[in-house]
Amino acid sequence: MANNHTVSRPYGLVVVSNGVLTGQEDCIWAGLILNFLPARLGNPPALRHDVPGWASCVPARFGLRPLIREGKIKMRKVLLGTGLIAAALTASANAAFLGYACKSDTVNVSGVDYLRIEVFAMFESNQEKVLNIFNSDISLEGATNFYHSGAEEDWSWAPSGTNAADSRVCIGPLSGGSVAGDPNFTNYNWDLGEDPSLPPAANAGWFTSNPNGGQNAAAAVVGLTENNTGSNLGVRVGRFSILAAGDTNDRRLNFEADIKYNLIGQTGSTNGFDSEVFKYVPTPGALALLGLAGFAGRRRRA
Repeated sequence: MANNHTVSRPYGLVVVSNGVLTGQEDCIWAGLILNFLPARLGNPPALRHDVPGWASCVPARFGLRPLIREGKIKMRKVLLGTGLIAAALTASANAAFLGYACKSDTVNVSGVDYLRIEVFAMFESNQEKVLNIFNSDISLEGATNFYHSGAEEDWSWAPSGTNAADSRVCIGPLSGGSVAGDPNFTNYNWDLGEDPSLPPAANAGWFTSNPNGGQNAAAAVVGLTENNTGSNLGVRVGRFSILAAGDTNDRRLNFEADIKYNLIGQTGSTNGFDSEVFKYVPTPGALALLGLAGFAGRRRRA
């Protein structure tokens, strides 16, 4: 007899029949962690994570989603802060990380133009707060270095100072917020021996040492330029700035990271994950030049 488990979810229906996952999307969001299903649902067969077409079923609310890369489904494991599936299900009913969004703009500081992207972790409600970002994979397309102000020996990703173009990681405010880098963030500042102007080191993370301070709670965000989450409630987790010199229309920020969060007033935590590619908005001058180039190209073809 087939051992079927059907799971409803916001994006459709997933049916697991004898260990075979049916229901396809570009990214498959599934419903339950099979290895931790309640006993009343039986013991479904173990699934392989490294073969195309196979995947574990994990709630979107737990922040887990398989990513299809190079023909394989990549699973991010979720650690339930309480260690109990029932408690995690109760918490997840009221808390959900929806993904990352961004605000992209340009700024002029002391006569120099910079392109900025501020990244926000988006949530379902304003009762959720961010504890830390970890296992990040952050890189640039069309550029090499992030901008930091001041003397080179003072460059840092720490949220401090008032320079409007500084690149910083944060959890909430761009200055202060009791944020520090984790041990994987080996270029958090020059004191650690690696260049802070380069993208954060592999698996770098940052955290708040004041999780109940209120500055890390979700709030309404205005002016988002890329947002596929359907929510305007978010927590800023970083600003990533580059020089606009030689500006083109194809500079991008690749932002991938796990996130740990929970509800205000609660202990424990839930993990989530998202991967996004954000586009730097060119300066008005660069846009004008691109427009002139297009016009000239049309004139040549006439």
